[in-house]
Amino acid sequence: MAKLVMDFTHGDEATKRAFLQRHCDAAVVMDLSYLDPLPLYAEFPQLKGCFPGQFAMNGKVELHLREELPGVDEAMAAEGLHPVRVTETRLGFTLPRTLAMIVNEAYFALAENVATKKDIDRAMVFGVNYPGGPFQWAEGRQGAFVALLDALAASSDNQRYEVCPLLREEAR
Repeated sequence: MAKLVMDFTHGDEATKRAFLQRHCDAAVVMDLSYLDPLPLYAEFPQLKGCFPGQFAMNGKVELHLREELPGVDEAMAAEGLHPVRVTETRLGFTLPRTLAMIVNEAYFALAENVATKKDIDRAMVFGVNYPGGPFQWAEGRQGAFVALLDALAASSDNQRYEVCPLLREEAR
C-alpha cells in the first residue's frame, strides 16, 4: 500500500463500496458525509480515514485517520480543505450532526411562522454568538442535511431526526 488515494466525491454506499473495491491496493481516505464509516472500516482495511466533505465550514473539515498518512493534508489543501483531526467518528461526524439538528429546528421554526430566515439567522448570531445562522449554513446544502438526517433516523429509529417538510422541499 504505497500510494494514497483521496476520494472527494459525495456518493451513496454502493458507489463508495465500488470505489474501495477498485482501490484495494492503496491507502484510501474518502468523503463519508452521510455514511457510517465503522462498517466500512471493518470491511475494507485500505480505508485509512474519512471526512464529511459536504459539511466543510469555511474550508475546515473534520478528518478521522486510523493511522498517520503522509500526503493527506496536502491533498486536502489542494481541494481547499483544511482538516481538523478528530479521534472518534460515527455516522455524520460531530459538526455535521450538530449543524443538521440546528438547521432542521430552524426550518421547523420557519414553518411555524416564528420568524423569518433573516431573523432566525440574526437571533443565532447575536443571541448564541454563532459565527453564522442556520439558514446561512444550509444554503446550497439542504440536500446533504436531508440525506444525513434520513440516515440518522434510519440508524436510530429516533423521531428527533425527522426532517422538517419545508427543509425537504427546499432540498429538491
